[in-house]
Amino acid sequence: MSEKITAIKSFFKKPLTWWITGGTLLLGGAVFGIVILAADPVPDPKKQKPEDRMNYLLSKDFANLSMKDKKRYLRDSRRNRDRNNPDRRNSFRNLSQEDRKKLREQVGPVFREMFRERRRESVNKYFACKTEEEKNAYLDDILNGMQKRRAEQEARRRNMTDAEKKAQEKRRAQRQAQGAQRANRGANPSRMTSRLDNSSPEDRAKATAFRNALRKRAAQRGITMRRGRGGRG
Repeated sequence: MSEKITAIKSFFKKPLTWWITGGTLLLGGAVFGIVILAADPVPDPKKQKPEDRMNYLLSKDFANLSMKDKKRYLRDSRRNRDRNNPDRRNSFRNLSQEDRKKLREQVGPVFREMFRERRRESVNKYFACKTEEEKNAYLDDILNGMQKRRAEQEARRRNMTDAEKKAQEKRRAQRQAQGAQRANRGANPSRMTSRLDNSSPEDRAKATAFRNALRKRAAQRGITMRRGRGGRG
């Protein structure tokens, strides 16, 4: 036994042995790191069909993601969506009421956080403008984007069949009825508390000033602002 211990000690005293051992450990660590980095918990929406995306949003895998990864997945989904793909629309229309409720619970908070981020970015960019001309140019950029999206929506509507138009009107009426019900119930206390917790009085004042400036600029250009619009979306 003592001879074996002596042989082992002698082996590790050799410089070449340390180089080999160290290199093996470094290589093993590098391979382990590559495997960990490659195991991205977020799937690529480009490789998913609309139905697969919807199923993923309803899954526990999505629910267990961090807020950062949830936002990344939704951003990638929006960038790669095809508005004219009927499968995209049907993937939502075919959901049961129970699944729609689950979808709102899982995705709603993420979209609200993304909206708050975009709104803060718009407000900060507006107040970073040095002159009135720069501010108006920035507001015009936002309004032009809104006008472009409206035109695209109208173009899609013109290409709809009568049945699709009736279905759209029905959904619009349902959303309006739901909005009226929410208005009658009053403001959501938990959502208001969340807004207060995630913004300072100064931020809220700047956001209000930005919305007022955007509406004023829209009125100057003869553009009707839709209710609730106050920034990029």
